[in-house]
Amino acid sequence: MSIARRSSATAWLAILTIWLCVPSSWAEVRSIDGSGNNLEHRDWGAAGTPFGRLARAHYSDGASVPVEDGRPNPREVSNAVCGQEVSVANPYCLSDFVWQWGQFIDHDIALAETSRDPEEAFFIEVPEGDPLAPSLPMMRTLFDPATGGSSENPRQQVNHVTAYIDASMVYGSDAERAAALRSFQGGRLKVGADGLMPVNGAGLPNANATGLPEGDLFLGGDIRANEQLGLLCLHTLFVREHNWHAARIAAEHPAWDDEEIYQRARKWVAAEVQAITYNEFLPSLLGPHAPDLSRFAYDAGRDPSVGNEFASGIYRFGHSLVSGQLLLAGE
Repeated sequence: MSIARRSSATAWLAILTIWLCVPSSWAEVRSIDGSGNNLEHRDWGAAGTPFGRLARAHYSDGASVPVEDGRPNPREVSNAVCGQEVSVANPYCLSDFVWQWGQFIDHDIALAETSRDPEEAFFIEVPEGDPLAPSLPMMRTLFDPATGGSSENPRQQVNHVTAYIDASMVYGSDAERAAALRSFQGGRLKVGADGLMPVNGAGLPNANATGLPEGDLFLGGDIRANEQLGLLCLHTLFVREHNWHAARIAAEHPAWDDEEIYQRARKWVAAEVQAITYNEFLPSLLGPHAPDLSRFAYDAGRDPSVGNEFASGIYRFGHSLVSGQLLLAGE
């Protein structure tokens, strides 16, 4: 089966599951901030809660000071593991879309924002002769202010988006951003006259690696939407996908109001993102080690919070997938 046909089939299967398992009450839609997803542990996976940990926190003072002595230089490790003189072809013939989808999903499940406090600066020394010498500037990650005071309560970093694959990068993880993205007409998301995403006229937080004027940046569900053009294209695609579903649903249910249409279209989009991730992205990435969905069922006792090790270490492997050039296949 082709990828396109497989994607369509799995998306329909996900939607059918939603329709069969979720009561029709509009009060039972996903919250924007991820709270209440687990009725027994309502804060699990919600935006603004700490990342999980697989291993215990390890600070030099046991509470908050980074460990530096006795460890290899991070830049030397990076150069030794990832350095290459020429581009290496992907042995599975995967396109650059594999890392682009990986970034899109990363922005759905994890955001560790950095501090602006000068005291939180943590520069990484770079060996002499390295083009980035003498150091790499870095700021430490924002943390839960209720932590970090002792070794019994060490510093814990905060995830500022929902931990669920719920298309939060399209819709936002807080009520203010979610409202700013909506037209409140026919269940649609805002788009400009050119069919592109709205600009950030509301002055909401936006990462700005481009240095453009803040008013020229697009507003997406995630603050990193403008990070690079490929990512912005995916954001635009899924805003349009939402509006396509909204128009279809409005035509099928003319008595439904804006909220009903919006929430149903949002369910469709989230299900499509889940289907692509679990049925195409993860098998392409992990092969036989990808999750076997037939072996899993809902477990209210499993904390869905994204692991600190995953968000800040393991999933950074995607940076090594990025090509030096992006090839234009056609106009």
